[in-house]
Amino acid sequence: MKIKYCKKCGETNQDKFNPSQYSKCRKCARDYKRKWYLINKEKIKEYTRKWRLSNPDKFREYTRRWQESNPDKVAEAHKRWREKNPDKARELGNKAFKKWYEQNKEKHYQSHIFHKNRKAHNAQGLAWRTIAEQLCSIEGCNNIGQRHHPDYNKANETISLCIVHHKEEHARLKMQNS
Repeated sequence: MKIKYCKKCGETNQDKFNPSQYSKCRKCARDYKRKWYLINKEKIKEYTRKWRLSNPDKFREYTRRWQESNPDKVAEAHKRWREKNPDKARELGNKAFKKWYEQNKEKHYQSHIFHKNRKAHNAQGLAWRTIAEQLCSIEGCNNIGQRHHPDYNKANETISLCIVHHKEEHARLKMQNS
């Protein structure tokens, strides 16, 4: 076997040689790459920027995979950005909330009403638990019923449905809303 010599430092230990750099040991090859990067930093950045712009799908996929495999680094970077840009972070948060609010006005309203009237809800729940059990309102069914809200906006209006008919009603409503 032929003995290799590093042309920079004269190293002869075969384990310390870089397979891709036949004439340099690992340390000298690493030093060479660092120097080359510092000299060509702007060229590399420009090439990378052009590649990202010409391959947006590949770049997006690469970024997504990297973010999935490095969630701690992503969270830390987001945290640093929010600390560095509190006004922008607040503005983006407000913008995101406004977008969600436009899509979920009714949900937000119901949540607001629920929290505002929590005492009323608790009292109402207590009253419902004390009301005598009723039979299912479906004709011909003699099972004990559960209370079903046909309209959640009208919390006091309920009908009595046995567990089988209650599940069927929710399945029907789910299919209807799909």
